[in-house]
Amino acid sequence: MKVKLKNESINSFLNRMHLSKKKIYDLKINKKISGNFNSFDELLNCEIIINLDETINYRAEDGILDIIYEDDNYLVVNKKRGIIIHDESNSLANIIASYFIKNNIKAEVRYPSRLDRNTTGVVIFPKNMLIASYLDNLFANDCIKKEYVCLCHNEFKQEKGTINYNISTDRHNNNKMVTTINGKKAITNYKVIKNGKISYVSVSIKTGRTHQIRVHFSKIGHPILGDDIYGLNDGKLMLHCRLIEFTNYDGKKISFNAPLDEVFNKKINEISAL
Repeated sequence: MKVKLKNESINSFLNRMHLSKKKIYDLKINKKISGNFNSFDELLNCEIIINLDETINYRAEDGILDIIYEDDNYLVVNKKRGIIIHDESNSLANIIASYFIKNNIKAEVRYPSRLDRNTTGVVIFPKNMLIASYLDNLFANDCIKKEYVCLCHNEFKQEKGTINYNISTDRHNNNKMVTTINGKKAITNYKVIKNGKISYVSVSIKTGRTHQIRVHFSKIGHPILGDDIYGLNDGKLMLHCRLIEFTNYDGKKISFNAPLDEVFNKKINEISAL
């Protein structure tokens, strides 16, 4: 990874990327940082190179990727419905592993955020552990803008609002989440795009709890179409992550947008005709 430092030390940069002390030590002791410098605390105005080569950690399996953005640090895909993010096989991580190998990307497959099996949209795969560490910190501290769209049952009384219910795992079913007083904080903002028996809704989440949007909309009487856990299990899940936006490590804002798939667009056209 090539990094242009501007009046910054190597130690400062690595700490700003929130890399663990152990990994920083490994980079230094194995001499994986090269450039024109005398110490790791020296203020630099030059380019350094950090060797971040790793071994693939998932079995490679061929598959189709809908790539919406790629550079030296990020691979961003529009996830299709029906595939899980990670597993020993038949997952998006396996397909990414194959892509990394074919394109000589020497990195572990990491996924700072996840989408459910039948949720579509933006998924980011960092291409090295520095970017992965940076993203992990942003997600952990709710510093990333995440926007979704969904189709919900029933007409909304308010065209916009905030859903604020804590969420925790159902003690009777580990695969299900519930709203509880003592759960983790979860905040969901919504704005109705089209109101009706089936409503088209734009959603932004301040937090990223498991099944957050699905749990919250079910709680207020607007389960998402196709939700087989919190809704009526009436067809395919109509939930899509359309945008992820954050400030990159170089201070520039970066955003990734994913278009709706054919199934979602068809359903929108159907409700527009009602």
